[in-house]
Amino acid sequence: DFDNYIGQLQLIVDFLDSLQEHDPEHAQFGGMHEGETGNLWAIVETDNTQEAIRVWCEYAAFFEDTESYSQNIADAWTYCDNHPAWEEALGNPDALYYSLHNSGWGLIAEMRYRELYDDSRREYSLNCADHIAEDAPNIEVDQEDRLMPLVLGLASGTLYEYGILEDSEEYRNAAVRIAENVQTWIDHDLERLHHNEIWAMCGGTAMWGVLRALGKNDSAATANWANARLEEM
Repeated sequence: DFDNYIGQLQLIVDFLDSLQEHDPEHAQFGGMHEGETGNLWAIVETDNTQEAIRVWCEYAAFFEDTESYSQNIADAWTYCDNHPAWEEALGNPDALYYSLHNSGWGLIAEMRYRELYDDSRREYSLNCADHIAEDAPNIEVDQEDRLMPLVLGLASGTLYEYGILEDSEEYRNAAVRIAENVQTWIDHDLERLHHNEIWAMCGGTAMWGVLRALGKNDSAATANWANARLEEM
């Protein structure tokens, strides 16, 4: 029944459990397999693992049940400790997009976890936030790389939310700086948001980050900008 959203959520959290590596002797214990079979099963990464943490937390919030998937979450954090988001693809400048994307998801996961459980994972999220604030590159309006602007959209939006949680002007300012850079990239050619799906990102991700970060920083100015752009899309 595709109208039964609650039932779908219950199916999803169990499906995620089936994709988690449960063998404590496995090097990737607690991580999420990319897919059910073959080569996809062999791929275990931090972004999927942090996404699963967020989903299990949403279940805990909706059903007021922080026990049923608490072990899944704890095991997932174990994987993240062993494979932290900000170190994914470490040393490969061509893969900076990956660690920035993963760090954005690290913030998303930890913020919800902190709300429902405790702040024991705060140090992890601080490292994610520092990586985004310090290492997000400047993007040029005419650059060939069309993935990084989408990734920075996600990163800026999550970093601003995190800056609110931490009451950190430094994080909020960094998020605004990144989002303004993405906004300029969008303004240069709105067509780049259309049918733009690259890797795990899309044009809407860039727009989300601008609206999230700049919208919370200056809602009136951002609303005017957004309305003008929507008329042109």
